[in-house]
Amino acid sequence: MQECLLSISEAPAIGSRRIGQLLGVPELQWQRVGKTKLWFWYGEEASRIDVIRLVSTDQLPRQAMLPDDLH
Repeated sequence: MQECLLSISEAPAIGSRRIGQLLGVPELQWQRVGKTKLWFWYGEEASRIDVIRLVSTDQLPRQAMLPDDLH
């Protein structure tokens, strides 16, 4: 988890915006924690990055995920 958070802090734009598009929150991004079923949801602000939630793919609707995300 710490590696993922470091990655987000160094390059926040790398996260996927797909969940944000589906939910109508375009600034919402997510990034997978290694090869686990966990994802950090976060938003990038001008002066900070807000981690909103740690989510398991078991909690997500299937249409929110891309095929590679399902493993």
